[in-house]
Amino acid sequence: MKVNRRTSLISAGLLVAAVAAVWGTLLATGQGGDSSRRPEGKANVVRLQAASGEVSCGEGRAEVFVYLDDLVPRPSPDNAAVSFGLVGFELPVQYDPSVVRLIAPNEVLLNPLLGQQDIDGDGVIRSFLPVHSVNDEAGQAMIGAASYVPSSSEVADNQEEGIDPVAKGEPLLLMTLRFTPVGFGTTVIKIEPWTTGTEQPGLLDPALGRYEDLQFAQTSLTVRGGDCPLPPTPLPTLTPPPTPEPPKSPTPRPTPAPAVGIPAHDGGRTDCPADWYVYRDPDGYFSLCFPGDASATTGVPQVNFGHSVFLRYGRWSSITLYWQPTISSAELQDACLVAPSWENREEVTLDIAGREVTACAGYELLKPTDAPPLPSIFARLPLDGAGGFVTMFLTEAEGSSFAAESAMLAEVLKSLQLGE
Repeated sequence: MKVNRRTSLISAGLLVAAVAAVWGTLLATGQGGDSSRRPEGKANVVRLQAASGEVSCGEGRAEVFVYLDDLVPRPSPDNAAVSFGLVGFELPVQYDPSVVRLIAPNEVLLNPLLGQQDIDGDGVIRSFLPVHSVNDEAGQAMIGAASYVPSSSEVADNQEEGIDPVAKGEPLLLMTLRFTPVGFGTTVIKIEPWTTGTEQPGLLDPALGRYEDLQFAQTSLTVRGGDCPLPPTPLPTLTPPPTPEPPKSPTPRPTPAPAVGIPAHDGGRTDCPADWYVYRDPDGYFSLCFPGDASATTGVPQVNFGHSVFLRYGRWSSITLYWQPTISSAELQDACLVAPSWENREEVTLDIAGREVTACAGYELLKPTDAPPLPSIFARLPLDGAGGFVTMFLTEAEGSSFAAESAMLAEVLKSLQLGE
């Protein structure tokens, strides 16, 4: 069960949210876009579309839908008559934070129906996981998703085709962004790189090849009425503050609030460092501690697993955990079936959460080529009494510059506890 982690965003973080009832018929049908936009396979097009172009403060969220309108065909290596499709995407979104805000991670909602697309009719379906990072104060959000084949017990299944609007015959809803109006005015909401660095948009096929020549359609929101609240955090000012006196001692770096978790002293884990946070699986299958400057997000439950938590420390190092009810007999016998593309993979025995576990260790190769090979570990920890397994992915980038990241993740992993 290999998660295709991102090149830039597709290792950035998983989403906290249950599917909102406000989606209603939209999610039930998987539609809601312009029915005249029939995909023809002539371009790679992602479109933003506001549910309503004009909204008022105090009337709830202003929804913006993210559609995959069209995708240039790439023949599947197993069946040239079938599109290879899309298995992951990363989209940098910009908006005016003085007009609207995303506020919280659970305002970015992945369309769960993406995990029901079986375009070649072979019965094997990819599961999609939402991943994102949000800098709401700056009006920037990197949104996206990664996917894997939960039923896979064969190496070939990792090449299972992804979603494709041409095969579907209509635009595919990817995500919904639920903005909160905070000020009067108009904002353009667009997909556009924040810088010339790594925050580039990308669409990935099952071999992690990138679709080229991407096209994006932007939308806009106008806030005209209502009682606009104060922004949740102060907006940047153009007037520079007075130069402060040099501090007598170094000023510690402020710890950003995590996307999930509660302070250690409120979380019932007295073994956590005092300034760390605690995450408890909502279903009670596991808990762990993590530092406040780690990026921490969670994902909604799917058919074959429960709530997911994704912790990223630094640029490349990360831990992903979730509960899984069952696995195949083949995976019980070979832990490395989930990672056919890892280099130098081998089964190893580890002591995790107080028990001996057979895991798969190897090197995961990412794109672009500047990404270092990631020493990775995949393990499933059987649960006594509760049934099922707590599944774990761990990556620790090598090199002196990554020493602090790896050391921190090792401490986080030591704090893992199974059950309440």
